[in-house]
Amino acid sequence: MSGVRTDPRPVHEPPRRPGRRQTAGTRKTEGAPTPRQETEQLGATAPERPKPQRPRIRTVLLVTAAVLLVLLPAALAGYLSAQQPPTYAAVADVLYTPVDSGNTDAVDREMATQQHLLTDRNALATAGRPVGRSATAVLQSLTTEVLDGSDVIRLTVEDESARVARSLAASLVAQYTAEVQARSTARLDEQRSAVEAQISALNTRLGAVIDRTRAIAASGLILPPVLQAEQRSLESEELVLRQQISALQEEAVRWTVDNPDAGMPTADVLTPATVLEEPVGPQPLRAAAAGGLLGLLLAFLLLAFTRVKRSPDVSEAVVPRP
Repeated sequence: MSGVRTDPRPVHEPPRRPGRRQTAGTRKTEGAPTPRQETEQLGATAPERPKPQRPRIRTVLLVTAAVLLVLLPAALAGYLSAQQPPTYAAVADVLYTPVDSGNTDAVDREMATQQHLLTDRNALATAGRPVGRSATAVLQSLTTEVLDGSDVIRLTVEDESARVARSLAASLVAQYTAEVQARSTARLDEQRSAVEAQISALNTRLGAVIDRTRAIAASGLILPPVLQAEQRSLESEELVLRQQISALQEEAVRWTVDNPDAGMPTADVLTPATVLEEPVGPQPLRAAAAGGLLGLLLAFLLLAFTRVKRSPDVSEAVVPRP
């Protein structure tokens, strides 16, 4: 046919890839990557972000603050304690002998009462007046204790002056022993007065019996039966009265302070007031330990507070992005 060129050479088609059959839809989206591929490509190509440093810095700061909170109060307390003037202590021991030493509960109550008597406010004022110390100051400077397994009361008085400490301890011990002696004497006087009153009443009755017996005897040699019976009764009563009076007189002798069988409590100075060789204060190490304990408590509270209430930037650094 005219106008149409015919080429005898065969037309070669491009080779097809083996696989699934391509459709119009697959050919349209073949070149577009999937979301997962985009994420992998971004992760492979994006530069690595540096890890946040603020939490680590905050931890270092918290640890430093906690250490300072422990060390600074300890050092300050030890320094202030070392600057204080020395304190001296005077010690005195008093042996108190209670009435009933077999009842443990009664003895414990009695010893507690004696400790209170030893630190009576009037005695404190009397002891502190010569050395210029008030009763309140003396009370704050002394301690009393009962030594284990004994009836010994130990009195300790502390003061910046060794002379004042010894004077206060000696005065308090002297007043206490005198007070115990006075109370025991008063009780003994009461007991002796009661015995003497009984003796006086018996002597009065004895005198009446003797007078009546004499009157009967003077009435005649031969007495009627009634008077004879009365005379025998009076003689028996006289004998009993004399025995009772003799026993009471012996008991009256027993009610004396010097008699250990009188059954009255006593207080004797076992060790007079003596000043210890070494001062008892100040104690910087003990003060530093107390300050360190306080600082440790403050540090614990600080760490607990920061753990409960975290800052927003730390939370963002810990929680990953969706």
